[in-house]
Amino acid sequence: MSYASEQSNEDEYIAFLEHLGFTLDSRAKAELGFIYAATNWEDPSTGQDWNNVGVAALIQAQSCDELSFKETLVDMAREAFAAGEAEFPLCKVHGILLEVMVGNFVSAQAQAFNALIQFQLELEKDSSTVPLGLIYFPADQCDRNIDRFGLVEQLFTATDGVQQAYRWLCQVFVQSAQVFYNQFGLRTLAIATQIDSTSPLNRLKYGVACLMSGQIEGLIHLHQAHRLVPTDATVLQSLYLAYRDLGQPAIASRYWEQAQKLVGDRAQSAALWTQAGPDEEFTYLPFDQNIVLAVQPSFNSIVTSVVLSEGDWFESEMEFWRTWLKPGMTVIDVGANAGVYVFSAARRVGSEGKVIAIEPFPACVEYLKETCRVNQLDWVKVYGAAASDRAGTVPLSLQGASELNEVVAGDRESLPPGQYVDVPCLTLDSLIEEEKLQAVDILKLDAEGHEINVLRGCDRILSEFAPVILYENVAGSQGSNYAVADFLQEKGYCLHSYQPFIQQLIPLNSNEELNGNLNIIAVPSAVPT
Repeated sequence: MSYASEQSNEDEYIAFLEHLGFTLDSRAKAELGFIYAATNWEDPSTGQDWNNVGVAALIQAQSCDELSFKETLVDMAREAFAAGEAEFPLCKVHGILLEVMVGNFVSAQAQAFNALIQFQLELEKDSSTVPLGLIYFPADQCDRNIDRFGLVEQLFTATDGVQQAYRWLCQVFVQSAQVFYNQFGLRTLAIATQIDSTSPLNRLKYGVACLMSGQIEGLIHLHQAHRLVPTDATVLQSLYLAYRDLGQPAIASRYWEQAQKLVGDRAQSAALWTQAGPDEEFTYLPFDQNIVLAVQPSFNSIVTSVVLSEGDWFESEMEFWRTWLKPGMTVIDVGANAGVYVFSAARRVGSEGKVIAIEPFPACVEYLKETCRVNQLDWVKVYGAAASDRAGTVPLSLQGASELNEVVAGDRESLPPGQYVDVPCLTLDSLIEEEKLQAVDILKLDAEGHEINVLRGCDRILSEFAPVILYENVAGSQGSNYAVADFLQEKGYCLHSYQPFIQQLIPLNSNEELNGNLNIIAVPSAVPT
């Protein structure tokens, strides 16, 4: 296998960085010149060579549309990093990053933690002879100013290759925690902020994660982020939401006013959230393809917290959703919440398509309608109802976060007063006449354990339209949803997990293989994968 790449030149790498929004100073550019001059691209033999050809392969894979060739490039990168990791620590870090990119988060987290421990010994040695190497930055991790803050300067002005690898490992370690706000994520961010106290992004995520968990010390981390980047609109919004949650509207308004002054700066489009007044029942977040997403103005909302902190939704299947959808398609989203899947779909199906959002929680229905209004998305239809196997009303049990609200199939008399609301329910089959549907191309189900009832109410949709189905396999503390898996397989569907970046559907051939997968993609047997 040849590792030589047509993109293995300095100008291509600088163009890659600039496309991601990085600005290189003269010192960083000079260091890149040294790295390229020292690299044997045709016949790699040193750890630095292997690292750099691996990075070049990933850059090429990132823009490759031919999936079989993309997989080949990823394999080349993996082999290159493995060949150099014993000699060159940056190869080890890139190998872990590659595991993150393809969705192997559990393995990546364990490897990253072990590497952090191992690097402590390396840092005590004389590493002056270890050169610097090229860094691969995943495109989806560099969307905002705060994501890029200081990274290039830190990584390409490090004193030696071990320091460079250690700094990048700290960033990769954070990325290996797919969910930043659970206990694993909190632990990861605590370690990362101890290692690198100058990362405003880590401070922001740690602060939000603490506040989501009821830990008031999260405010300390948000203020630390603010001191590092005092004019960052995302950090200002986080402080606004934090003080609003604490019942201190005067202090919250102070950060709203600071962010409002940034709206004229094109680099601060994130400040457009101030178009909603400081006392509104929603706030705005910048989202996929310039969507202005209306969400709950509180860290009690998982959607608000994740999109603010990550800049996007965290589930790997979102990549499948965005790449699979085409103009003119018809989409139904059951359990739409604030609409991260709805509005990613809306941009891709376009005005010639149709998106139907089904959401029972009244507050989320208002967020969906507001997002439609402010973005002028006339082809998105919002139903304030629960999908089920019948028409009528059902009790909706209210949880601390709206994302966890669930339809209760049993007797409402067993529910504590004030902890549920009655909501209308409908069958998806009723939408065929109501919306004059000629097709349903994809159906998303996130009904917190009520999915089997939803499916029983859409027999015509399944038999006449055979949509691809993306459904939640694990809801809260519940185990895998075997009932849905069995139901769909009886209907002729094949079940898959999704591997991001290389964009592969991985067949699941038994119920045991469902375990550990948050979401499942069910494809009718007649549809090629």
